[in-house]
Amino acid sequence: MGVDVSLADRQDDHYGNHTLQNVLDRPGEDLQGPFTYFVGQNGQVLYIMPNEDLVVFRAGEQYQLLHSTLYGAWNSIPSAQTP
Repeated sequence: MGVDVSLADRQDDHYGNHTLQNVLDRPGEDLQGPFTYFVGQNGQVLYIMPNEDLVVFRAGEQYQLLHSTLYGAWNSIPSAQTP
């Protein structure tokens, strides 16, 4: 799931075999690092972050900003909040 893809390639939206990778790197956010995602039709996206045991599926009628979905999901998990 992208283990052999460098961070530099991920930041440029690396694509291979219908699997896309990118990196969460927004300053001030607790969730950081590489993730893999699959894009479906009409805004459906499956995100996978094995390093954080995080899987997010978004079903929608339109696309949302790529990183915003993951930050929103992570920030809604009480155990993910830092004290």
